[in-house]
Amino acid sequence: FIHIFQLEIKPYIGTERYTFSFTIRDSPTYFINAQSWGREEYIRSLSESFRVGDCVTIENPLIQSKEAEREEKFNPVTPSGYKLLLSENHSVVKTSSCYDTDTRLLSLLHLPVKNPQDYYSLGDIVANGQSLHGRVLNMLAAVMAVGEPKYFMTSDKRKGQRCEVKLYDETERSFPIVCWDNESIQLAQSWIPQETVIFASDVRINFDKFRNCMTATVISKTIITTNPGKSCSSISLLLVIIVQEFLMMEEDQKTSLKWQLLLERSKIYFKVTSSPNWRSGLKVNLLSCKLADPVEASQSFLGRDWNY
Repeated sequence: FIHIFQLEIKPYIGTERYTFSFTIRDSPTYFINAQSWGREEYIRSLSESFRVGDCVTIENPLIQSKEAEREEKFNPVTPSGYKLLLSENHSVVKTSSCYDTDTRLLSLLHLPVKNPQDYYSLGDIVANGQSLHGRVLNMLAAVMAVGEPKYFMTSDKRKGQRCEVKLYDETERSFPIVCWDNESIQLAQSWIPQETVIFASDVRINFDKFRNCMTATVISKTIITTNPGKSCSSISLLLVIIVQEFLMMEEDQKTSLKWQLLLERSKIYFKVTSSPNWRSGLKVNLLSCKLADPVEASQSFLGRDWNY
């Protein structure tokens, strides 16, 4: 299975046991929630043994029918009518090394768990305003900036943390989403501004009275897909930059952006001849190199006009 979601460990109220929940997936269609319980030492060790994106094998889990209405209030919604229960004495979770990882499983990390066309644009959220306050919905957006994690102490002396990420799309230049748990904060720290795209399913939308704006919050139901694949047709519209911003950039910044987004292509002519004296048996001579005509380059890129 590929691990796609993880909750922080929690004490089991009224006992000395702790619980730990996560979500696993082995196909585009099916994914399931798993929950483990046991001593604090065991649960902490288990939760630290793998991260979102790791491939795991679960041995001897107990398969149990789930109470959808109650359990999916605080856990990701899954298509399965069951859940996995892991016990300290009978169940084992093993992680796979990078060499044993099935590439088909890794590809699932970039496939949203919800319909990739079922989402609100940032502009729609802002336009609807307070009417969406408290709603749980899906979002597709690019990362503009990732803030540093901030740590604090609650009134009852519990440690807390918070990380704010600014998102954008073709309808809105800046929109905040807030992470409160360690796993989502670690994931956010891996995002690259103006390169990473996320599909966030089941985020909570709120109206921030202090800042007088709409915000999104990662909750215990949220599953974030980083750089979703071709199923998200709007991705090509997300990595946008206005002309004035581009003109104000330094030359090295422009060059970096051109390489990143392939805004310019070169046309190269070279000659390849057989040559026994060369180690590879081939000799390559560069004849010319110049900027390609944009129309010609786009035709070649689409496979419409190949010349040999």
